[in-house]
Amino acid sequence: TKKIIINTLPYYFISIIGWFSGYGNNFIINLYFDSFDIAAFTFIYTLSGVLLMVSNSLNQVWAPRFYKEFNIKSLADLEKNNNFFYGMLAVFLGIAVSLIVVIYPFIINYIGGNLLFYLNMEVELYIVLLTYIIYTPIWHCRIHFYANSVGKSLMKITAISSLFGLLSMVLCMNVFSNIGIYYGFLSITIFNLLFIATISKRKWELNISWSKLFVGIGISFITFYLTYFNYEIIYSIIFIIISIL
Repeated sequence: TKKIIINTLPYYFISIIGWFSGYGNNFIINLYFDSFDIAAFTFIYTLSGVLLMVSNSLNQVWAPRFYKEFNIKSLADLEKNNNFFYGMLAVFLGIAVSLIVVIYPFIINYIGGNLLFYLNMEVELYIVLLTYIIYTPIWHCRIHFYANSVGKSLMKITAISSLFGLLSMVLCMNVFSNIGIYYGFLSITIFNLLFIATISKRKWELNISWSKLFVGIGISFITFYLTYFNYEIIYSIIFIIISIL
């Protein structure tokens, strides 16, 4: 039990860094902007949590199967299934983001009240939602760190990449003002992805499905483009249906 507790300590530190890269960002935002920007980020980030719940649910279904097969199958066979799952997860999240982008203004208008202050924040919402699509290869890599019990290595990668990301966020807020909050938030995930994908490639020669990742990003971006530039909603709906098919 003592050994287990000691080996899990890096993961607690990773969780703290994860919090600081999410809701903890409000402390940084508070240094530059007023309470509305803090409230807006908190609202957008909380709303995007729906996507995180879906992602975590699917991950919790997949992870036990991965761990069960970890000591049975070769890395090549294991990665074939892993690559397919996380590739399809990226595509699925791309479609889910598209649906959220389309229905967002209708939900805000329907609820009304103070939420109307956030009605014209489609760009900010999309950027935050986009981070979850980009995050799928990170989950792909992380599951190998968990299976191989190399929490210290994962902790170092998370700490260093998050430091670069937070510095990037400060830079974005200084250069781009309010929208820089969301560019910075996106940069945290991008730095995390670059670091963990590079290290994982060296350790295990992982086969990340970059093509499906870009398909997921492409689906979400086209829907966002159609919605943001006020094309008829029927075009977005048709495109989403085609994407699902």
